[in-house]
Amino acid sequence: MADSTTTASNSSTTFLAFILGAVVLALGIFAYLYFGGDVPTQDEPDITIELPDLARDNG
Repeated sequence: MADSTTTASNSSTTFLAFILGAVVLALGIFAYLYFGGDVPTQDEPDITIELPDLARDNG
């Protein structure tokens, strides 16, 4: 009977540790973003397409 009590206690402790870890992680991400952490964004390249002037080339 003592074994079932110990197993339930260990299961409960593991679950609470998991929840506490998730809360700490969420607070860390929130603090990083709130206090000015820049999330890197993908830069858009400057694309320029220059076509030849066909009026000058033909004549």
